[in-house]
Amino acid sequence: MAGIPTINTLARLFLEACRTHIRPDRMMVKENGAWKNISSQELETSVRRLSLALMDIGLKPGDRVALLSENRPEWVMTDFAVLTAGGVTVPIYTSLPPDQVRYIIHKSGAKIAFCSGRELLRKVEAVRDVLPSLEQVIIFENGAPGRAMTLASLIDRGAQIEEASPGLFEKTAESVQPGDPASIIFTSGTTGEAKGVVLSHANFMSNIHSLISIIDFRSDDVVLSFLPLSHVLERTGTFIFIHRGSTIAYAESIEAMAANLLEVRPTFVISVPRFFEKIYARVIDQVMAGSRLKRGIFVWALATGKNYVDRLVDGRKIPAFLAFNYKLARKLVFSKITARTGGRMRLFVCGGAPLSPDIAKFFYAVGLIILPGYGLTETSPVLTGNTPANYRFGTVGKAIPGVEIRIAGDGEILARGPNVMIGYYQNEADTREVMKDGWFHTGDIGYLDEDGFLTITDRKKDIIVTSGGKNVAPPADREPHHGQPLRRQRRRSWEQPKIHFSAYRSKFRQD
Repeated sequence: MAGIPTINTLARLFLEACRTHIRPDRMMVKENGAWKNISSQELETSVRRLSLALMDIGLKPGDRVALLSENRPEWVMTDFAVLTAGGVTVPIYTSLPPDQVRYIIHKSGAKIAFCSGRELLRKVEAVRDVLPSLEQVIIFENGAPGRAMTLASLIDRGAQIEEASPGLFEKTAESVQPGDPASIIFTSGTTGEAKGVVLSHANFMSNIHSLISIIDFRSDDVVLSFLPLSHVLERTGTFIFIHRGSTIAYAESIEAMAANLLEVRPTFVISVPRFFEKIYARVIDQVMAGSRLKRGIFVWALATGKNYVDRLVDGRKIPAFLAFNYKLARKLVFSKITARTGGRMRLFVCGGAPLSPDIAKFFYAVGLIILPGYGLTETSPVLTGNTPANYRFGTVGKAIPGVEIRIAGDGEILARGPNVMIGYYQNEADTREVMKDGWFHTGDIGYLDEDGFLTITDRKKDIIVTSGGKNVAPPADREPHHGQPLRRQRRRSWEQPKIHFSAYRSKFRQD
């Protein structure tokens, strides 16, 4: 793979990652109660053969491929196989009912659909006869029922093509251009018909390069993945982790996250506020269940930690006595909390919904840094973000490199940059509505402070985004949130009570 040109497409990103980062544990997945490693070579071979097989069964540049699966290595393998073949990946949330699955496949004109297992396959098969564009359905599991093919049989087919046509995979991957569409991601449709956001290779790559320039992504990072890969934030994060050579472990489920954190001991996690709220609630519940002395020590430790991080974030001098007390607080109290995340956590990235400033400060004080950011599916997705070097509680950070943020006369946040979408798929009217004079109109209301930190205060329309990442259209509409990550709800939802323990015993316990 010598002579690979500048990394300006996701296809080239994969080729370069395979050449640069060779390790036995590129991915990790739990099977039969034990964690199994997938090596760099296994990942590359699977993607190579799958890509060749997809081309052999008729996938051409620009063709759409639907992907309906929970997070697992095969999701990423399929995504890169499609991208290196010049295809366009159309992610579908596993929680969607058959009629919405049908809508997305039909609207995108997907030629091929991948499903992880029989349950999801049934959603596709239930509507397959009314999907004229759909030519082939492939299932990750062995023993495919009915008309479906198995992933294993497709990979075997690719192995034969690889032997007969050496170099075809690299040649095809390198022919992909930055302006080519890479993905069509459908928004939730809460306020009307779901729209397909078309993102190019250049859109994704601009976001990747910008984020790498401000956040320390490392080759020795171990990432625990559980935010759905259909969510553009997790997907862009995965591209970065592949690019940087990190190990990606796939959580068994949200319910198993607590156990998986202790087993994998990750250093990096992308999540939504709900995850942090639940950890916070458990900590407060345990403090409440302890003795009066333990509660007193916790209150002292937290006050010390907040004082310390306030000074640290503001760049103020930290007195020696405060530094000593903070070190003692970490040893006596905070170390027990950080141990529940595996004890190696470096950074959390948070998106999808509002994160309470008080919870962010609590975690920072404990020694677990959460980086809140802001963006949308239409922006690939990140527009702004807090970083360890530039952090301000209660904000969503500064504009990332290459992105411009402007506040319109009515307070709406406007954005411009190379990460802004090509447009909505086959929907020029809605594209023109949000793209005006080169600026993308986010629909969010906010303001920039004197240092360039952005604060979200409202939505132009009456849509609320809950802390779990769901769009809620008052008063009764509670459709699940399936797109447009990182949008913020009304500021009042950010206002969390301070540490009055009696108020927290059951505040965040509901699932």
